[in-house]
Amino acid sequence: MKQNKVLLLSNFTIGSLQGFLKTSGLEVQVAPLGDIYNSLLRFDTLYNTSGIDYIVIWAEPQQLFHSITPGSSTSPQDFKAALQQEIDHFAQALNAHQALVKGIFVVSFSVPARLQAFSLLNYEPGAGITYKVACANNMLAEALTGQAGICMLDSAPWTALNKKNESLWYMGRIPYSNEVFKAASADIAFAIDTLEGRSAKLLVLDLDNTLWGGVLGDDGYQHLQLGGGAPAGEAFCAFQEEVKRLKENGLILAIVSKNDEQLALEAMNKLPEMVLKPADFVTWRINWQDKATNIRDIIDEINISDRDVIFIDDSPAERAMVKHALPDIHVPDFPASPLLLSSFILNLKRFDSHRTTQEDRDKTTLYQAEQQRRKQQTHHAFLEDCIRDMQIQITVEPVGAQQVTRVAQLLNKTNQFNLQTRRRTEHELTQWLAQPGHVMYAAVVKDKFGNYGLTAVLSLQIADGLATITDFVMSCRILGRHIEQTLIATLINIAQSHEALSVAFPYLPTERNTPCLEALAASALNKASDTLFTWEFAETYPTPGLHTLAFSTSSAYFT
Repeated sequence: MKQNKVLLLSNFTIGSLQGFLKTSGLEVQVAPLGDIYNSLLRFDTLYNTSGIDYIVIWAEPQQLFHSITPGSSTSPQDFKAALQQEIDHFAQALNAHQALVKGIFVVSFSVPARLQAFSLLNYEPGAGITYKVACANNMLAEALTGQAGICMLDSAPWTALNKKNESLWYMGRIPYSNEVFKAASADIAFAIDTLEGRSAKLLVLDLDNTLWGGVLGDDGYQHLQLGGGAPAGEAFCAFQEEVKRLKENGLILAIVSKNDEQLALEAMNKLPEMVLKPADFVTWRINWQDKATNIRDIIDEINISDRDVIFIDDSPAERAMVKHALPDIHVPDFPASPLLLSSFILNLKRFDSHRTTQEDRDKTTLYQAEQQRRKQQTHHAFLEDCIRDMQIQITVEPVGAQQVTRVAQLLNKTNQFNLQTRRRTEHELTQWLAQPGHVMYAAVVKDKFGNYGLTAVLSLQIADGLATITDFVMSCRILGRHIEQTLIATLINIAQSHEALSVAFPYLPTERNTPCLEALAASALNKASDTLFTWEFAETYPTPGLHTLAFSTSSAYFT
């Protein structure tokens, strides 16, 4: 994997952050001190040839915006008007560079430690330093709304760790202690992983002493610790609330517990303080088998990678067994006290997203519908009969601006069915689409059980009569229904509609995308080599005929 290169822009000494980021596996370059606007203005000349992937801007606001100068006082209306003008200018400078890099991170502004002191005037509108800094953060967040690839990072958790030492500022323009820079580096590295699609997809949870306090089989559900005003009970409730929030942002949940299934589901349904109900989980294995086998079964059922899974269990023995049997799964240490559960889940740095799409919000429902499909499939002797009975409908249409976020998610998170595993940020994707001869389509799939959502991406680069397939990506949720064969035929139809004479599918192998190769090998395409499949339009490509296809050939370019 290519090492990402980060450029740091700041108006204070930031060398400590550079050092901590390097330990995270990032290559880091620091711009001249205090030269933020000039570094952005001369980015093409100074840095673009260096292959910068991400820009991180961390600045003291009173040095960046004149209207925040300490001691200055004006009416709230005049202050806001002056600050808004400066914020808009700053946002425009950021927007001008978002297409040049994978992402830009702006650290939220904070009152410098050396200026912090209790005062009744701190929040005085138009005059108080705390009021001014809060306005700057809110205005910038609003100015950057809808700007994919530019993210604000919350500095409050970092600066709370600061060990105040004013001499560091006057001797070396260093406003924070190393504890701040260390925490910041971990979050910045995590933010980069998030933009590149390396967040967890599945959280597997135990029940006893994990989602609630106590042992169900011994205590009965009426005596479990959950809510009720007691510290531990309230802590377990708060933990469930955080897990529920993650689920609503697109994380899928499963249960693996050594319990009686009927009793466990009864407890989940009857406990009034239970935040997470059975409907919040895509599946569960509540039985007396070893947990590693159960987790392996769930991973195979959902069809995701081990590296996309996190397992949380209070038992050190169970965690050790799962770690040994499934070494690619992330198994964090459980907190020593249930009172620490909320901070534990919040600080795992495995769950985040830049944006939440409708597909993310519906993900649990989509996986539950998939279970129904699989149950039906077991009642059919022949797969093709089952597929026809599912009444699968595929709608293929050009990618529009409103679909870019979801398309980028698929490109960055899909590993198994991915022709070239081409990772692209939203900005890189938009740039690619704007080039002549580049077209991209998205496929929305549904059947009689429900809507899978936007689950496939098809892109082509057409030049001199040859259509080269650059992206052929499908969510694992729609594999095993011959949809890939219908989409291969669709790609050929798209190429022909753009007056191509031949089509090439260049396969770039990874350790995880063998399903894509198997689909190409099973198709009617001609095998030119082990990694190249082709089709000439002298022949008519056969269409499977198992699905209903709606296909639009309107322009796929951005305007």
